[in-house]
Amino acid sequence: MGDYEKEQNRLLQLLEDVESEIESADEDEGDEDHIEERDEDSNSEQDLETEAEENIDPSRHMGPYFLGRDKTTKWRKHTFPQNVRTRSKNLIIKLPAVKGPAKEKQEVIDIWNLFFDDSIIDIIVLNTNKYIESVQKNYTRPRNALKTNALEIRALLGLLYFGAVRKVNHLNSSDLWKTNGTSVEIFRLVMSQYRFRYLLRYIRFDDKSTRLQRLETDKLTAIRELFEAFVVNCQKHYNLSAYRLLMKN
Repeated sequence: MGDYEKEQNRLLQLLEDVESEIESADEDEGDEDHIEERDEDSNSEQDLETEAEENIDPSRHMGPYFLGRDKTTKWRKHTFPQNVRTRSKNLIIKLPAVKGPAKEKQEVIDIWNLFFDDSIIDIIVLNTNKYIESVQKNYTRPRNALKTNALEIRALLGLLYFGAVRKVNHLNSSDLWKTNGTSVEIFRLVMSQYRFRYLLRYIRFDDKSTRLQRLETDKLTAIRELFEAFVVNCQKHYNLSAYRLLMKN
């Protein structure tokens, strides 16, 4: 018998085991209902049973399971009983969604402006212009080293968003400004390729002239002011889910 036939027989045997266990579980359902009703009869009994459940190793009451290929991971054959009351600590009360003034906004850009408000854009404009001032002497033509403003920074961020959505952010900028009909036209309409690359080169979120001193006490100093302002806006306008991911590089 080949490996394929052996695997088929093994799966059929597992399926038969599951079906027979489901039938026996259905027969015991009445007993589970009775136990649940007794839980509601007495608060003291409920407290005692809750404490007992917390002290018992849950793997002992897992029921029938499949053993993973690593010989350690256990996969339940059946779903958890649906007639068991969910513990209060496991109830999800707050759903992930915007809140406060953000709920009244209809357009995406209006909601975005609540999270990246004028104070954040001003931080970028102020520190970018400080850095541009320090390098302007390296340009022979002043028009090639002009300062930026809030409108231009918003336009730059918009192009970066658009490039990611259209999945062209991996292309060379020269490909985005081609005039032979193969590029994305919006890039050429918003700003020149030179200006786009110029802003990406000199954009800053803090005062570079004092960064080394601040780095001694704050490793996040290059974005600290902007980051904290963004966190405040998130707390003000958004409810986090009960499940969240913190990433650390």
